[in-house]
Amino acid sequence: MSLAGRYFVIIMMFFISGRVAYPDGNWTIVPDSPSVGDRAEIVVDGDGCLWFTAIDATSKAGSEVYSYDGENWQIFSADSGLMNNTVLDIAVSQDNFVWVLTNDGLNKYDGVTWTSYPFTFQIPPYMFVTHDLSVGRDGTVWCGFHSGVASFKNGVWTQHGKVYGLPEDDIQVYALAAGLDGRVCVTYEYIAWDQVNEDEGQNVYPDIKCDTMVFDGTSWIPTLISGIQKPKRVFNNLAVGPDGSIWSSTGTNLYKLEGTAWRQKQYLSDIGRDALAIDSFGNTWASVEEKVNIYDNNDVFLKKYSNENGLPGGEITGLAAGPDGIVWIVSKNGIAKYTPGETSVAALEPAIFALYDNFPNPFNMSTTIEYSLAKEGAVSLGIYNSLGQNVRDLISENMSAGAHKVVWDGLDDDGNTVSAGIYISRLSAGDFSATMKMTLLK
Repeated sequence: MSLAGRYFVIIMMFFISGRVAYPDGNWTIVPDSPSVGDRAEIVVDGDGCLWFTAIDATSKAGSEVYSYDGENWQIFSADSGLMNNTVLDIAVSQDNFVWVLTNDGLNKYDGVTWTSYPFTFQIPPYMFVTHDLSVGRDGTVWCGFHSGVASFKNGVWTQHGKVYGLPEDDIQVYALAAGLDGRVCVTYEYIAWDQVNEDEGQNVYPDIKCDTMVFDGTSWIPTLISGIQKPKRVFNNLAVGPDGSIWSSTGTNLYKLEGTAWRQKQYLSDIGRDALAIDSFGNTWASVEEKVNIYDNNDVFLKKYSNENGLPGGEITGLAAGPDGIVWIVSKNGIAKYTPGETSVAALEPAIFALYDNFPNPFNMSTTIEYSLAKEGAVSLGIYNSLGQNVRDLISENMSAGAHKVVWDGLDDDGNTVSAGIYISRLSAGDFSATMKMTLLK
């Protein structure tokens, strides 16, 4: 499942001496919330709206999709455009489309209407016992099932299996996440028919293997966990951080995926494997039963929230982070929204110089370039061709700290349309400099 927020491709961080990262905000119980069921699939879109479906323990699915904009609830079902009322998961893309997985295929919501994309491959009856959904930066929608992995892009479905490097065609997926650097991570188990065990009664049965793999755009590559090729415990949770990184937990430890290796980042003494999220400040939120633990990006424990601190009580079944440090939880007793206070935002606001990948890329006609400044100062942002020649100066002025974006319309400084090819965006601000490659199509 994919989360909203800022995802950094090239990052330079400057930590302010003595900076205190403490979430001193407040929880608000959401009024008139629908029944949340046994488990919730929950995401937050780019506008800060909550989306979720309540999963029934028996059917392993929900019957409706709910959205909440802070004031009003909306309910979506087959009557309002979904393919059917068997809802499995929800994800949000970078262009703010909401994707819903049902047992017949994908549904995309553009803010007005739903568009359906049915599966084009055979669906085994047990396929939806487990499922997960995530959307990459390039718009590829990734689906993990009880019987394998599939991706969807530009109207085409692709099934991933042995031919792409997975150990079997029908691995049982536990979690799947698409980072914004193009990597996709999947955690799974499979039956190793070539490896057997024998019990005391001399009954022979195949070995069950657990593992994680990363898709690099071409094939699936095995990962390492603390130097061990095969993990002893499968990762049930995957979360995408504000820099596009992929995180997971095993129940007592928090890990970050660096390349194709999992690196332990935190020892979480009483973390559960119920829900995991990384907020827009880089803090880790992890639920255990009816509580939520928060750790900052320096691995320091910050606080534990429970019903005594404003949570609705009951086992937490869903957790998602939105823009501006806002976090949502869904529990069996209701839904709550965490809003950081003004002092919290001031203390936690990251001091970041960053140049993000342009979107879309490749592009035709125009593309948007986003960047972030840690402090006020002189800034230049230019476009260069593959020979290093300056094509267009987009920004050359003094700018304030914070997030910014600019659109390049494919024209040079003289107003002429440039030819198709590879171009480079170059950002300079003080001692910081970064470049990003982009492709213009005709």
